[in-house]
Amino acid sequence: MAAAHAYFDESGTHDGSPVLCVAGYLIPEERRQDFNTKWIETLESKGLTHFHMVDCAHGNGEYANLGMSERIEVQTKLIELIKGSSARGIGAMIVASVYKQLMPFHPNMGSAYNYCIWHCLEATRLWIEELGSAVEIHYHFERGHQSDSEADRIMTFAFAAPAGRKPFGYASHAFVDKRAIPGVQAADLLAWQMYTDWRHGMEGRPRRKDFAHLISDKKHRVCIIDAKRIRYHVDRMRNEGAWD
Repeated sequence: MAAAHAYFDESGTHDGSPVLCVAGYLIPEERRQDFNTKWIETLESKGLTHFHMVDCAHGNGEYANLGMSERIEVQTKLIELIKGSSARGIGAMIVASVYKQLMPFHPNMGSAYNYCIWHCLEATRLWIEELGSAVEIHYHFERGHQSDSEADRIMTFAFAAPAGRKPFGYASHAFVDKRAIPGVQAADLLAWQMYTDWRHGMEGRPRRKDFAHLISDKKHRVCIIDAKRIRYHVDRMRNEGAWD
């Protein structure tokens, strides 16, 4: 059976953020080691310990030692590595306040963060369907979100039985330190770019050229979770007796 790794990170979790985004990449097992090696080599060539998109964009933290041209060089090399190594880019975005307003509490639904995760899992399931063959997938999420223990509990429950695991190719899941996992750092790049693109659109500003280049290969699938989608899900769950 083929194997792949799914890496996800989130953006827009700070207070006052208008939108929450969870995004990441599917990287086949046969490409993963080469991806990791080249990712680390690219960072070490500039004296960097890990990639963090917001610091790279603004020259913060250890990126303060690099000029703008060097930071652009680092990100450009990493984007090319992502495009050459990933099988699919996946993302889900939601206005958390709308979700909280429309979605009644249910222990197996959780927060807007968890809702975005499940839309990313659904996109992964569709990718498996497109392949037309079984894939064993190891899921990795950045550790540290205030709802990650809730998401961990819900996924553990949902994937307890083989029937629940099979459509998603589920082999395992873990919440990990982003600084140690190049795949989650790649997810950080996508999540930040998606969040920033949404904000730029709301402000009438143009799309960043680096983001346009990142998604130019058409391998990305992004879901914008609006009020209509949430209401549809609520109605379906209500008809199935979810809140009885």
